[in-house]
Amino acid sequence: MFCTRCGASIADNSVFCPSCGATVQRPPSAAQPVAGPPPIAGTPPVPPAPYGFTSVPVAPLPYASWGSRVLAYIIDMLIVLVLVIPLALIAGIMGMGGAMFHSLAPLGHVFGSGCCCALALFPVVQIAFGIYNRIYLPSIRGYSIGQGVAKIKLVDAFGNLLPQSTLWLRLLVQVLLGMVPVVGWLDLLWPLWDERRQTLHDKAVNSYVIDFPPAVAMP
Repeated sequence: MFCTRCGASIADNSVFCPSCGATVQRPPSAAQPVAGPPPIAGTPPVPPAPYGFTSVPVAPLPYASWGSRVLAYIIDMLIVLVLVIPLALIAGIMGMGGAMFHSLAPLGHVFGSGCCCALALFPVVQIAFGIYNRIYLPSIRGYSIGQGVAKIKLVDAFGNLLPQSTLWLRLLVQVLLGMVPVVGWLDLLWPLWDERRQTLHDKAVNSYVIDFPPAVAMP
């Protein structure tokens, strides 16, 4: 290297120029980039995934409030009542007709049979609507009718939609818990103090109820 003042040749490790005594000024060295770990051969890069379709846990999930869950539950139950009330009216009319014309065997038999059929439709309607609203709809879009109105969504720990098998198990656990005194109410109230706002039947299948992300609109 050479002295920047007098141009004399100096050694690389010199601090002062032996000719003029000037302090040796060295050019700043370029910062060397820190190399990361080498990629594993044969492993393709993992592209960023959109919300709701990821293979790694989304932290933190925007857990839905207990009030939103209760609102969705009430809406779903009101829909069931709207479907069942007409059947109840039909059953009541047929029952009154059967009692009035009980002395006429053929007519009374017709009314009595119709009343029994209408009463038998109650559980059929409830079960059919429950399968559609709480299993089919959440499996394809993530929420029931009531949950859609309340703008909440049912997902797993990764933010993905639950498969129908998991939804069946979740509903079965909820029904069984509701059959045990006090436990059904405990299951309903559990999100009030749970850190992740899960019910007991949520914990059984590791499901979560979350608010709709701002970028996701309901279809």
